[in-house]
Amino acid sequence: MAKEVIQAKKARIKCLTSGQAGTGTQRRRAVQSPIDMVNGPLLRNILRFAPPLMLANLMQRFFNAADTLIVGRYCGEAALAAVGAASPIVVFFVWSLNGLSIGADVLISGMYGRRDDRGIAASLHTAYGLSVIIGVLYTLAGILFASRILDWMAVPREIRGQAALYMQIYCSGLIFTSVYDFCASILRSGGDTKRPMLYLSLSGLANVLMNLLFVLGLGWNVEGVAIATALSQLMAAGVITYHLLHEKGVNRLDLKHIRPDPNLAKQILAIGLPAGVQGMFYSVSNIIVQASVNLFGAAAIAANSAATTIEDFVYVTTAAYDQTCVTFTGQNAGAGNWKRIRSLLLVSLVLVSTCAFTIGFSSYHFGKTLLALFTDSPEVIRIGLIRLRLVGAFLFLNGLLDIFVASMRGMGYSTMPTLFMLTGICGTRIIYILTCFAAEPSLERLYLCFPVSWVIALTLEFLLWLHTYRKHCRIYRE
Repeated sequence: MAKEVIQAKKARIKCLTSGQAGTGTQRRRAVQSPIDMVNGPLLRNILRFAPPLMLANLMQRFFNAADTLIVGRYCGEAALAAVGAASPIVVFFVWSLNGLSIGADVLISGMYGRRDDRGIAASLHTAYGLSVIIGVLYTLAGILFASRILDWMAVPREIRGQAALYMQIYCSGLIFTSVYDFCASILRSGGDTKRPMLYLSLSGLANVLMNLLFVLGLGWNVEGVAIATALSQLMAAGVITYHLLHEKGVNRLDLKHIRPDPNLAKQILAIGLPAGVQGMFYSVSNIIVQASVNLFGAAAIAANSAATTIEDFVYVTTAAYDQTCVTFTGQNAGAGNWKRIRSLLLVSLVLVSTCAFTIGFSSYHFGKTLLALFTDSPEVIRIGLIRLRLVGAFLFLNGLLDIFVASMRGMGYSTMPTLFMLTGICGTRIIYILTCFAAEPSLERLYLCFPVSWVIALTLEFLLWLHTYRKHCRIYRE
């Protein structure tokens, strides 16, 4: 089949190739990805691409854990509970920003697959402009509505003031989080995961040092760790922007050209907005869970905060393979390599399930020792172990689920996976809390909503992926 016909088929199924491809000359001279995602050895290239992502995520979780550890050790149980109560709301904003940035990754990955250098340059500047606009909106929303959200969550009065202060200061740096996320997606779409890892690691180290200075040196409380985080976000955004300003070739950022192209912005948001909405509603379900945890008092809130921090290290694995699957699938969709997309999915499922199960089970097995790093309260440790047993040990299910979603987004589909995710995760958890948990309120019964929702959502996304992939292959063969 002629290349022109194949390109037409791709456009019909709304894959990433819906953008304007470059001319033949442009494709021949387009910038090359450091990792050959389209033709190179699949497993070897995944294992080259994913570890820097994993290390960057690990560093970020480690630095966040250091924040929680410092607060718990030197600011007291009330401060730890305040940070824990605000964390689901902060995650609400951070996850949705990360989801929005996926749109830039998918769009530019497809252009790398097609060797469209002009499209890469235009998309880069559009993505950066969007990151600033979106970041400003998120920053304002976080600062203005922090107190109202905490009131709605029924955060105990004794920690509500500290939680609101922490959240408002943290959200002041969301504009920088947005810029970093989009810039990291730009570099990742071309196969560069090492430099984003380096920049995030440097900013994370600065975050820890500032925490020690502000909390131990100056005697500040939750405001100290919040200010340190906001400043570290500024540092990450500044360094990665500087890097793009000094890049060579089509992936170089020019401040004079930051004018979002309406068509490209629409394509980025078509993928990123559903992913961002998913992150937001996913966080809403966690906020509802957090509101239920709040009913059990400050010790339960502190335990939930510490256990969640430990679980975040499992998400390091799943998030790295999710991001890898999105980028690899995007490039192969742009090149029309549908069989390779299936192989990529299978390899990703094996890798993510193996790593997530091993780390998740270990987090429960050594849970008492790990929780003791955050607190010396026997009650907090006891409650934390309940969550690690019922949630942490089953996080591999969430990893499998996210791989199916990442594969479909890489193929250019984002809305339906998001709807299925909202139904399987958010819908199930809300119904579960209103029925099963309400009938017999206990932390054990509450935490069961996590594995139950993962099983339901995983089944739905698996069936949707089969339908989506078969549709691609059928049209491609015509």
